[in-house]
Amino acid sequence: MQKAKSVAGQNNNEALRVLQTVSLYLTGNMEQDINDKDTYTNNTSGMQKARSYITVKVFGKTITLATFYFPSGTLKVKGYHTMNENGVVTSSSTAIDVPLKGVKMHFLTWFYWGHTYTDENGYYQASESYLLDPIHTIYFSGRTKNQQNSWDLDRVWLWGSCLWVQKHCLGEQSKDVYNATIDVTSDAWDACITNNAFYEYMTICDKEGLTRPPSHLQVALRVNLSGSSSAPLFQNHTNTFTTSVLAGFFTSTFITGGSTAPATVVYIAFLNSLPDILLSAGNIEEYQNYGYSRKSSLNEYYSTIWHELSHSSNLQRVISEKGYWTASDFWSQMIGTEVGHSVASGHPYGAKGDTNWQQVALCEGWAYYRGWQMARNYLNYTPNSSYESSFPYDYQDMFNELFIKGCSLTNMEKCLTVKTLAEYKSLLTNIYSFDAVKVTNINVIVNKYYNKTY
Repeated sequence: MQKAKSVAGQNNNEALRVLQTVSLYLTGNMEQDINDKDTYTNNTSGMQKARSYITVKVFGKTITLATFYFPSGTLKVKGYHTMNENGVVTSSSTAIDVPLKGVKMHFLTWFYWGHTYTDENGYYQASESYLLDPIHTIYFSGRTKNQQNSWDLDRVWLWGSCLWVQKHCLGEQSKDVYNATIDVTSDAWDACITNNAFYEYMTICDKEGLTRPPSHLQVALRVNLSGSSSAPLFQNHTNTFTTSVLAGFFTSTFITGGSTAPATVVYIAFLNSLPDILLSAGNIEEYQNYGYSRKSSLNEYYSTIWHELSHSSNLQRVISEKGYWTASDFWSQMIGTEVGHSVASGHPYGAKGDTNWQQVALCEGWAYYRGWQMARNYLNYTPNSSYESSFPYDYQDMFNELFIKGCSLTNMEKCLTVKTLAEYKSLLTNIYSFDAVKVTNINVIVNKYYNKTY
């Protein structure tokens, strides 16, 4: 609940406003005709009027000054589809202006600064008033309409260390109404479409009855580089499996002179900078270099983002079902397994039969399935990963077969809290114990993939 300002506080604020206004007038920084109120407004259709005026005397002369403008407008980005609050999608074969959803718009003048967020239509309106035209800056610190989920798209350094939130300055713009569209040629385009993919993922989760990710995600977005993506979720669980690996990496990278232990304060700062999700927006250009259209390249990138966000929802599901510490152990084992495989062979997934292969099959299979299914359902696009027939990509087919046989997405996700196929099968058959046919189908399908050879 917002507290009402005291009368003294209101008077002080108004006095400061008058002082600011008169100062600008005396120093020649207010160029409007002080005898005409209408010159303090923009008479263009759709523009707002100044909210109020004050009358002051300067050297015996009475002047009327507009005092309250609340910057507003609509932010858009070039894309190929729009999605409304209910998950209904309208696609386009060519690039169109689509709303830039849930990003922070920051305002700055000599005297005031503040911010607001765009809504699902890309519309924003400041809650603070401005007398001067403020500098408008987009901060890629996004959130959903109900503020249940938020995320920071961070500039990165070295191994995905998050330094600060990415931003895009739009320059000094009207204190009244200002609209902007971020084109594909802008260096902020990658961050804009990444932000929208996050926002729309939350919409899809709600529509399909699936778990949203943890309330806040720290995202390392490499805007100009291609490479692999991952969801280590360092800020949303206590990682026990790879602590020694991270300490060794930190020591070899930052500590010189033969030191064998990381400097505690700096090391803690390093750990706090590690991402939940690592994305490489440069993959969009890389796909185009392979001959994909810009639209197909963007759809592949969306599918990748939704794959990684499915991992974050998986972690949140384990937290909800079994608690934080069990979830930390669960995800530490998963990340530790993939780190170990990467070091040993350069491929994070390993092979069927390796240590912890069943958890990899379940978690990665589900994430590939979700990225594939969402792309097909909402983008009318089949991702390239759907053609993979090797481990663990083909385990997305297991989930698809279960879905075709009547297992709901909600129930399949609810069971993804275990590390083996046998445990997963047991949880899922328990849910459908009232349906003998469905239980039989679950056993047949899971057993087929458990016994599959390559």
